[in-house]
Amino acid sequence: MELIAALLHQPRVLFSTNRPSASTWFRRKSSGNFSATTRRPETTILLTSHYMTDIQELCRRIIIIDKGRIFFDGRLAEVLDRFADFKIVSISWLTGARFPQVDLKRYGEVLQQTSNRIQLKVKRDQVIAACKQLLDELPVNDIDIQEVPIEEVIRQIFAR
Repeated sequence: MELIAALLHQPRVLFSTNRPSASTWFRRKSSGNFSATTRRPETTILLTSHYMTDIQELCRRIIIIDKGRIFFDGRLAEVLDRFADFKIVSISWLTGARFPQVDLKRYGEVLQQTSNRIQLKVKRDQVIAACKQLLDELPVNDIDIQEVPIEEVIRQIFAR
């Protein structure tokens, strides 16, 4: 109710902390009328949160503050482009298919391997070449390329 009351007066800036109830409310309402109301240029919502899911779903622009200084100010996608130097490549093949002896480490770090699936951490600039070679060398049934989870990128930033 406090959020609704705050929005009634069409504030220029609305501050919200990382309380789960507030971020849950924003997330639930982001697809309805709330979205149209708050996306007007004259309303800015400042959401402080440690919940990366909230950030990904709600924020077009993020600011990362480290030790009281602005470390980054921009779009979330730019954080990934700038600070995630690898992607996650998952390759699967049909159960029972013959898996040739291939040195997977030459493509990247092996994160997980099962009888019909591998997951590799591949340098961003080598993803296309690695995928082409893997497709040529393995009995691939499916391939999936994903960005590194934002939580891991943020953790790496603060670990510096």
